Amino acid sequence: MHVLQLYHDAHKITHACALQRRIFSHWRHHCDDPVYECMAFDTETTSLQFHTPSNLKHKGNIIVVNNPFPFGISLCIPYKDELALFWARMGTYLYDAALELLQEEGEKCAHNARYDIRVLHHAGTEVAPNIGCTLTMSRIGWDRREHHSLQRLSEFICPEMSDWEVELTAVMRNIRASHTRRGFPKSYSNYSFIPDKTTRKYAMIDSFMCWIINLKLRPVMLKEDCVTYDREIALLPLVRRIEERGMLFDTRRARKELRRLDTKLTAEISKVQRLAGTEFNPNSPAKLLPVLLECGILKKDLTIEGTLTTNKKALERFLRKQPAPRPKLQKLVRAVLTMRSIRTLTTRYYAPLIVRARWNNGIIYYTINPADTKTSRMTGSNPNMQFVPRPTSGYEGGNHVRGCFKCRAGYRMYFFDWSVMELIAFGIIAGSINIIKWFKAGEDLHVKMGKRIFGSQDVTRGNLVGTREVTKHVSYAYIFGAGVGGLMRDFLMLPDEAADCLERYKEAFPEFEGFKNRCKHELRVDGYITDLYGKRYHITPQLAYLSVNAVVQGTCASALKEAATKIDESFENCEDRHILLPLHDEIIIERRISPSFWEDLFVDCCKINMEEISVFMSRGLRLRVDAEYTTTNWEEKEPYICMKN
Repeated sequence: MHVLQLYHDAHKITHACALQRRIFSHWRHHCDDPVYECMAFDTETTSLQFHTPSNLKHKGNIIVVNNPFPFGISLCIPYKDELALFWARMGTYLYDAALELLQEEGEKCAHNARYDIRVLHHAGTEVAPNIGCTLTMSRIGWDRREHHSLQRLSEFICPEMSDWEVELTAVMRNIRASHTRRGFPKSYSNYSFIPDKTTRKYAMIDSFMCWIINLKLRPVMLKEDCVTYDREIALLPLVRRIEERGMLFDTRRARKELRRLDTKLTAEISKVQRLAGTEFNPNSPAKLLPVLLECGILKKDLTIEGTLTTNKKALERFLRKQPAPRPKLQKLVRAVLTMRSIRTLTTRYYAPLIVRARWNNGIIYYTINPADTKTSRMTGSNPNMQFVPRPTSGYEGGNHVRGCFKCRAGYRMYFFDWSVMELIAFGIIAGSINIIKWFKAGEDLHVKMGKRIFGSQDVTRGNLVGTREVTKHVSYAYIFGAGVGGLMRDFLMLPDEAADCLERYKEAFPEFEGFKNRCKHELRVDGYITDLYGKRYHITPQLAYLSVNAVVQGTCASALKEAATKIDESFENCEDRHILLPLHDEIIIERRISPSFWEDLFVDCCKINMEEISVFMSRGLRLRVDAEYTTTNWEEKEPYICMKN
């Protein structure tokens, strides 16, 4: 039956009735098949961000809540040979019955199940286990797609139903406009303000599309991608606990840094205007460009890929120009770069983090998206903790953003970081005997590879100084699929320098280029390639240069999830230790301070769980993990040395 016809023929129930009770009772006795007897559910909430105030409109009253509140629930339940769609608004008998049903055992699914489970948990409802996530299924099974929201997926599942959000968006726009005209902020209103007639249609289609996706993809997850899917689902409870824990933020220190940087920013703006000889707004690229040209900088010096720009790459390339520019122009460009770095620190980090910490008694809560990229790399949002700058980045004076994330009273933070995991993964996948041999011997891979590429000479390329630095960054650029243009753009190399680096690299390690050619062949024949964990990546042969990045990043992402899951299992029944944050190749953990003997055991346990990764151990390789700790803040971490050593 066509998807659209299936939706039209479904029972649509919006209040408690005899049919609703029969359907609920039928599902309780027929809920074991994860494909055909699975119940799809979706929550309609006041916002998407946790630990952030929002307004709930209920029976004409406005109630302020600190987390997304489920003011409505939609269900899609298979009933004999038909489907039944439910919409239950808060305060109705059907809403209470739907919550009770979700707490009962049986196969269920939701799109972004982690979010819906967390929303209901905050509202006092614990959803029973056996919950599938159609968002995770889509990212694994339909990895060619750029977007995996229900609305985007409906565009190819059933195009006739893909515009259901248009009416909802229009109504929401009108409601927000009416409130802003009365002086309320844009965030004042949300979906709970929308009339029930509009919301129920939207919500029913949401749960219906979720059920259809489960019907299409769950059989694939049970057969072809069962290991990958099970690993992703097993991670969801851990991610929820990480999001609920958060990190302690020192608002007093952050305010002090913000005031200092604001003073510095004002001085830098005045310096830019003085060196330019005119008053203008240097924060505006449109106004800065003509001023720089008028001061004597040539258009070709500010042109990147045929476009005139004043971005960081163009300005840094100008400073490296030979012969060197006039000293006054150098001072002007450096002042602009310093001004922008300070402004980024104040507007992107200090100011918003202070506001977030103020909402939650000094705790910064964040969202972890466990499989948000094509390679299943974990990403973050609200805020993205993976982009918190290192102390040495930013303007010349450095920054102390990480220094504002401090240890809880009585706790220490530990930092476990893999060494060259991406490079050794690439060496295994490409079949590089030398890299594996050097790694087993405990050699510094970047140094050994540098000697093979450039010999004994010490080289400098672009803004990279020293053979080791050049080799390290060229290796990662090669893995990520960057060519000559990428090296020129990212490391300010001249065309000849970039071409020479890549040519030497390919000559020194011909197996890497051979692996790329094998990937092209596999993509043409099979349509996909696999990483060390067996996860498939569907890439068009024309984009075969991305295949190295896919399999390497995918392997490392799965290794991080395996390690995090093993460490979390070792913490079972231990209330004094918590995983705080999984980064790209690092895991941050906090633990209550204890005698050094027990601390050594804890560090050894975490290191072993990260060193003994299944796909590497099966090939006789034990990864290297560096351990650091701090009793103060993230910035002041130092190497951990076991007492027994």
